Amino acid sequence: MAKLQACAKCGAQFDVSAMAVGTKFTCGACGAVVSVGAAVPGGGPSAPMTRSVPAPAAPAGKRGPQYVPPDRQREAAAAGSSRGTAPRADRGEHPRHGGGGAPKKGLSPVAMAGIGGGVLLVAFGALMLMNKGDDKKGSSGKTAPVASNGGPIPATPIPGMGDPKAAGGMGEAAPGATSPAGIPAGDSIAAIEAEYKRKQNHSGDELKSIFSRYQALGGVDRAKEIALEIVRDADPNFKAARALLGHYEFAHDVPEVISNRKYPYIRAVEEASMQRWFDDKEAYDLAELAWTKTVAHAHRIETDSAFRALDGARREIDRDPRFKNYNYEAIFASPYLICYSSDERLTEEDFLKLNKKDRAIKLAELEKSRESFRRILAEKAKIYQQLYKEFLKRYGESCELKDLMGPFGGRPDLGAGKQSYRDGCPMIIWIFSDRKAFDDYHEVVAKERIDRGVAGYFSPMTGWVYLYDGDDREFEVNKNVHEGTHQLEHWFQMQKREWGKPTVPQSFFGEGFAEFMGAVNMARDRTLTFHGINRPRIEFLKHEKEAAQKAGKPLPYFPLKDLVGFEGYHNVRAWTAEKWGIDGILFFYAQSWALVYFMNEASNHKYQPNFTRFLDDMLNHPKEGGEGYAFDHFKRDMNIKSEDDWKKLDKEFKAFYEKLIEMDLAKVGAVPPSKDDWPGYVPIDPVNPLNETDTSHKDAEPTPPKKDEGK
Repeated sequence: MAKLQACAKCGAQFDVSAMAVGTKFTCGACGAVVSVGAAVPGGGPSAPMTRSVPAPAAPAGKRGPQYVPPDRQREAAAAGSSRGTAPRADRGEHPRHGGGGAPKKGLSPVAMAGIGGGVLLVAFGALMLMNKGDDKKGSSGKTAPVASNGGPIPATPIPGMGDPKAAGGMGEAAPGATSPAGIPAGDSIAAIEAEYKRKQNHSGDELKSIFSRYQALGGVDRAKEIALEIVRDADPNFKAARALLGHYEFAHDVPEVISNRKYPYIRAVEEASMQRWFDDKEAYDLAELAWTKTVAHAHRIETDSAFRALDGARREIDRDPRFKNYNYEAIFASPYLICYSSDERLTEEDFLKLNKKDRAIKLAELEKSRESFRRILAEKAKIYQQLYKEFLKRYGESCELKDLMGPFGGRPDLGAGKQSYRDGCPMIIWIFSDRKAFDDYHEVVAKERIDRGVAGYFSPMTGWVYLYDGDDREFEVNKNVHEGTHQLEHWFQMQKREWGKPTVPQSFFGEGFAEFMGAVNMARDRTLTFHGINRPRIEFLKHEKEAAQKAGKPLPYFPLKDLVGFEGYHNVRAWTAEKWGIDGILFFYAQSWALVYFMNEASNHKYQPNFTRFLDDMLNHPKEGGEGYAFDHFKRDMNIKSEDDWKKLDKEFKAFYEKLIEMDLAKVGAVPPSKDDWPGYVPIDPVNPLNETDTSHKDAEPTPPKKDEGK
């Protein structure tokens, strides 16, 4: 009759009828040491043993003998005897004569338990070494997806389970075969199912054991159901279960070298890393693409100074309290970081309050908005890069201008105490999608008043250009180049003054030069022609001249000496109010442009060298004490030494000016193409570390200015 002994820890029942009282063995279910004859806390009658229990992981330190039930001692003895020499005691067989010695007896249960325990320890140690190697492999960065092949696959070894391979079909072991370590001999699907149903709630280790046994016996469908239960309730990162379910593991973390993480692809990696497991192959592939970009981004940060500088500029935006919450798209167009947004904003705090599902939905919405910005943003990049090239082509050598994206912003010659912009000096341009977003920024975010007549501006305080995108294509393109010219003046003044911030009063030069450089034509492929003829200013003058003639008055005109001497728009307005009785600021803009155009184009460019000297002087404008600076240097550079010289030059300019007003504007060229009229346009990722940072060399060479059209 069987004598049962319960494990004090887990309650598992063992037949100890063949063991002496006091004999100790290890519980195969939980690893606790069981003493034969010991009382069990909260005792009571033991239930009959219905199954074998898989061995647990080997505990640290010395391990006691493993219990072997009497009904398996004979099989164990046969397995443990020498091959071809050990008799089968239960059948009364004896060794052949001539071998010498007495017949061997079967090993005692205690000895068998010791041997079995030693074998299990060796197997478990080997499995731990395999697992350790797998752990190292899994933490090395890129991880291959794991997926089911549709049938039973080797399970990840579980402590105490060993290699879960079945010898027979549907759980029946092959006759005479040894059961895999940890899988009970004679195990069956029915036995596993009965064990599973016996308890309402199973521990994680119990579920993993049941899962592996189902797998080993070919019960794939049932193993999948247990796998779902494991990843849902016990261990979401149990790889064997995930593999059987066909899930893909995303095991990447954003590299530490990346400090600014607000790029869409880096945020996608962060989200995917938190999710870790994907059951959607398409979503997993998108996450892996984001990871590829993130790795390239980290590499560019370490090796590409221009990319590093532009990344620093973007980090400046993402820390700016006024702009960090905007949903904006950006493009690296060295030496520019160009940003484009509507009035859509979202704080980081509000984003993090969303649950994972809603965050994913919100990220998709924000991405869709940004996609609508990319075409016009690509056009802006071409405009500004061509402006930069043209500026350096015309004035770089004569004015000793250096590439702002060179080491230390083009000034590596400065001493250590004055060196700045180690990786280059990028310029930031922010463009709003329309007037509404432009006004919303000033009134709601910046809380500043903005005049309705302002269509964009350059701020010497920040060094940024602020614009909005309008429907008048010619005005829009010219406005971008106009404000970009102000920005280049500012940063080249900084460069020439050892990065001291300039304080330059507004004069005819600032607006006149920007209007001159901003007068361009745009071809359908977005190539610019810098001709300097400002069609909107000429149209304004034509209209005002016609109105003046109808009123029997002359067209308002600034005498050259007065025009050159103005410093500040308030002085212009005060002068025109006194002399003409009107606000003459628009006449000031138009005539300032005409004077710069005259200095570059009149009489076969005879004054162009004089203008270049004057431009260099203006770029070297002193930080302080610059009152009258523009007037004095214009006078010197144009060789004006007397009042007669002023009158002579004024007469020549006025005649040129009147011819400009009569110009046939059809000769200026066509207006820019519409936003959608762009043959050959290929959508690009605005900031893609897999692409070049500086693509300006791919633009067509700007055409030279036209010959004098105003003569």
